[in-house]
Amino acid sequence: MLPSEKLRLCYALRAAGDARPLADLAAQVEADLSALEPPAPTGKAVVGVQLVKRPDGSETKIEVMADGTEKETVMKAAPVREGAG
Repeated sequence: MLPSEKLRLCYALRAAGDARPLADLAAQVEADLSALEPPAPTGKAVVGVQLVKRPDGSETKIEVMADGTEKETVMKAAPVREGAG
């Protein structure tokens, strides 16, 4: 949420009759918003995905886990060239 939106909520509380200082209202808005946030991802929860396409035609999906580890999955192998070797 943007700071201007939070400030708007503070002024809405004040307009509704809350006479606390603006700093206290801002703290209340922050506390209310934090109660609505989803819990932080843990362990092996996927928090990011990247698809890597290489010049040889292969494709790999890289998943970034909440603990910082990465998991690579080959989505498409490089084509086999006839006569190579």
